Amino acid sequence: MNNQQLLPEDRLQQIFEDLFDLPIETATLAKMNKDFSDKIEERQNEVLSQLKTEEVKNLDDIGIRIGGKTN
Repeated sequence: MNNQQLLPEDRLQQIFEDLFDLPIETATLAKMNKDFSDKIEERQNEVLSQLKTEEVKNLDDIGIRIGGKTN
């Protein structure tokens, strides 16, 4: 929820307290994010490297700006 829904750590802390009666420090949440990030870094770099070499990159229906025009 912190990364996908962009909830601040203090709000996420409150959610844990309200829903699960689990007090958790914002520093713990930040460390959990950092630990997970460290664990997936190698795979993330592999995927990014593969994407950079692909001829076609799929986009959603919002479009992309090329030469100042939405395409």
